Amino acid sequence: MDEDKNKTKPENRMWREGNYLIYKKTSEVDPETSAALIRTGRAIIDDVFSETKQKVNFLVDVTEANNLDFKSRETWVEFLASEKIHKTGIYGGNIVVKAVVFLVIKESRLPNIKYFLNKEDALHWLNERK
Repeated sequence: MDEDKNKTKPENRMWREGNYLIYKKTSEVDPETSAALIRTGRAIIDDVFSETKQKVNFLVDVTEANNLDFKSRETWVEFLASEKIHKTGIYGGNIVVKAVVFLVIKESRLPNIKYFLNKEDALHWLNERK
């Protein structure tokens, strides 16, 4: 029996680390799951803002993602436009994921969202205070 077939992937997660909101996408997300993740994200952003009076930086890891829900992109664009998010750095992913990420970035028309090949470059940019 192949042990890899019995291993389950970790779920998509959104959590807080300091003044960062972090999202790790590991599997397919339907519109209902997207809505739930966004509600979690908004609650975290509100908590950080009420505690620190500072905007959060949003780090998105799509390294393990095989696809992104194209139908939910408008909901994510709206979320990313929150005035309580300072910058969003997205990294990783295959060519299909990158294409959807670039569409989200273009549709958002926000200057504070960028795609990176790796986490280190994303964090470096997020930590620049401009």
